[in-house]
Amino acid sequence: MILKTLTLCDFGLFQGRHTFDLTPHHRYGHTRPIILFGGLNGSGKTTLLTAIRLAFYGKQSLGQMVSKKSYQQFLQEAIHRSRHDLVSPRTASIEVTFTYARQGELNEYQIRRVWSIRNGEIHETLTIACDSEALQEFSSEAGQAFLNELIPLGVSDLFFFDGEKIAELAEDETGEILQQAVRKLLGLDLIERLRNDLAIYLRQQKETVSPENTHQELLLLDISYQETLAKKDREMTALLEMRKQIKKLREEIAQLENLMNEDRGPSANTREMERAQMERLIVDKERLENQQRELLGGDFPLSLVQNQLTQLLKQLERDTVLKKRQGVTEVIQDRLSQLPTTLATVIPPQYVNVTMQTIEDVFADWLVTSNNGNNLIIHDLSETTGMQIRHWITDLIPRSVGSFQTITIQLQQVLEELEQVSVRLERASDTSTFKANLYVLNNKNQQLGELQTKSEQHLEKAKAWLREAMEINRQMQSLHEQTTKTWKENKAIVYASQARNLLEEFSARTTQRRLVELEDEFTQAFQRLSRKPDTRLRARIDAETFHVTLFDDRDIQMTKSQLSAGEKQIFAIAILEALARTSGRKLPIIIDTPLGRLDSKHRSKLVQHYFPQASHQVIILSTDTEIDRDFYQSLSPNISRAFHLEYDPVNGCSVAQQGYFWRDE
Repeated sequence: MILKTLTLCDFGLFQGRHTFDLTPHHRYGHTRPIILFGGLNGSGKTTLLTAIRLAFYGKQSLGQMVSKKSYQQFLQEAIHRSRHDLVSPRTASIEVTFTYARQGELNEYQIRRVWSIRNGEIHETLTIACDSEALQEFSSEAGQAFLNELIPLGVSDLFFFDGEKIAELAEDETGEILQQAVRKLLGLDLIERLRNDLAIYLRQQKETVSPENTHQELLLLDISYQETLAKKDREMTALLEMRKQIKKLREEIAQLENLMNEDRGPSANTREMERAQMERLIVDKERLENQQRELLGGDFPLSLVQNQLTQLLKQLERDTVLKKRQGVTEVIQDRLSQLPTTLATVIPPQYVNVTMQTIEDVFADWLVTSNNGNNLIIHDLSETTGMQIRHWITDLIPRSVGSFQTITIQLQQVLEELEQVSVRLERASDTSTFKANLYVLNNKNQQLGELQTKSEQHLEKAKAWLREAMEINRQMQSLHEQTTKTWKENKAIVYASQARNLLEEFSARTTQRRLVELEDEFTQAFQRLSRKPDTRLRARIDAETFHVTLFDDRDIQMTKSQLSAGEKQIFAIAILEALARTSGRKLPIIIDTPLGRLDSKHRSKLVQHYFPQASHQVIILSTDTEIDRDFYQSLSPNISRAFHLEYDPVNGCSVAQQGYFWRDE
């Protein structure tokens, strides 16, 4: 696929009609894949990315859960508002032409999305043309379905992204963002939706053939299940909002720290040393807190019920002895039942009964004890399972307790050192400005800590509600199983249930296979983009949690928190590149403000080894500080054309010109 032109008419910051030629040029036997847009913040770069996504996906470009009302409000606000014209435009449009190969045949498509305000309402029209001929058979819904089939929305997320997406993926410690990306890449979100639809269908079918009391109980459980999920969603919404605040506060802290770095008073060297020490201690603090959270999410909490675990261990030992005793008893009883026949062949018949009575008297106490009703086996476990539980109680949990205590001591030491460094840092400053900034910085760090604590609380509450929902779901499943005999002969239910199981197995196997490919692609991409030639990382992605574990070339495990801020950005870009390559699609890459958080060496790596090779068409939306003169010179052999977007504050609109800031073409 190649994007050929983008035309905007009264969209966003662009007044009137603007057409951008996006076709890569072929010069000197080499295709130049890069189309470069330069502009300061607020000049309309992100508007271009929004326009392309809107043209292809309409309402879905804003998110899966966006309502029709919110979408229409977005379209209304997207119509350019003229500052000087007496009548502002009431219609806007986006037009994209592109080539796309289907089944070996190359076609040129044209998408035109037009919307206007009539009688206070938004009316939208979508038209699609193929090789200059309009596809008349499509309604708006069918046309959107055609575009979704052509380039699935989930796949486009891997090719059309901004610096914000890179930052989110870089900072994500939960694996949620990567999980969403992989699920969209594999279409697992659709599979999950189908499984949920089948679950609803099964529930409805089972209710029709279940007893009335069971039906009523299921109905109540379902209501409770939905309410619990809603509570979980509210906590997750609060968590996401909290994370946005944390991100904003971290940016403010970074800006303030940069400002303080510029304050070169008499004690500047001392302050720099103390700040470097503080940064190291903060990294250690975050690392230790992450380790604590990992332990709290593992075996450690079970140490709080040590008495119950000890009782469980004793009961398991008792059950093991009883199982062995029952086995011996069964053998004795079997042999006793066969013994009269055997005795009749070796002793006179008149002595058989007497002999048998004597033998039974010998084993009487054993048999009575073994058949005692008090000797019941409570946990009928296999020997392997029992050994695993014993290992868990006697080894893993104590080990987690020891690790947690050690980490707690280390964390306390780090916190004490942080407090001491803060005091020394404040004393090292001899300027009122620096002291004032330090006071603000300390307050912001305190606010950051409070927000992080609250976000953890929201996360824990969300987990608790999710566990409760899972328990309710388990109860519902148990009721469904109880009525299995009633509806088992219903073929529709049987087929739907088998289909759900098959989809689940397909999802698991597909995920596992693609994750192996993703790990290999990530290793190659990260090595190419990392500025450290001796840093050879490989990734292992958990198929259930999507948590990424990193290993160096000595096979030593690392956490993402051990990476620098720049390395985290490179990690995110390498993941996105790996996802794109794993998708098997040849699509253009559009990336907005990709270098904002990278140091010069990491930027140089991206300029040299990512942008020219990322795809056959790479559209970069950049500021003059991201792609500066030196980086522009490095990229120039791969640049087909460049545009400069400049905001006109007088007319309140953006103007596009050929060239890139200082260079006219």
